[in-house]
Amino acid sequence: MSISAIETEKDEYDGPWKDIIETYFEDFIAFYMPEAHKQIDWSRYYEFLDKEMERIIRKSAVGKRILDKLVKVWLKNGNDIQILIHIEVYGNRKTNVAEIMYQYMSYSYLRYHQLITGLAILADDDESWQPSPEFGYSLFGTKLSYQFNLIKLLDYLKDADALEQMDNPFAVVTLAQLKAKETRLDPQLRYQAKW
Repeated sequence: MSISAIETEKDEYDGPWKDIIETYFEDFIAFYMPEAHKQIDWSRYYEFLDKEMERIIRKSAVGKRILDKLVKVWLKNGNDIQILIHIEVYGNRKTNVAEIMYQYMSYSYLRYHQLITGLAILADDDESWQPSPEFGYSLFGTKLSYQFNLIKLLDYLKDADALEQMDNPFAVVTLAQLKAKETRLDPQLRYQAKW
């Protein structure tokens, strides 16, 4: 068995994100979507809908993948508007990120009939991988265009010192993710990074 195969079996990067996003959702939005954070009414409840969507999507043509997070929040614009925030974390390269984001947005819209914003977090270690944050096509007068937010964690490397000084738990999560990827083949370096 190769080292990369062992790494794949031992390291699971996507799953822990689901737990920490749910535990520290407001901090997550403040860190990765600060403009959205300012417009959300945090005095009202927010609701995670991904468990319900998993049942619907499993029966669909999307395949075995499950939606990471779908959260209903209220805006503080005085019009009593709810929106959905769709979040996906990609720990490794995928060829069809934009299509997956579009499919989940479509399923979510069909189910809830609410405005949706999407966020894909690329938590991989491949500097050259930068998928398009847009899915669409144009055919015989019909045009489809879906754009979403895309964050590449490697872009935070240049701000590592500043991240260490921040109070937001997602500064630490980002650093931890970067260190986990950087030290995946060196247990001694990984131990030092954890320490």
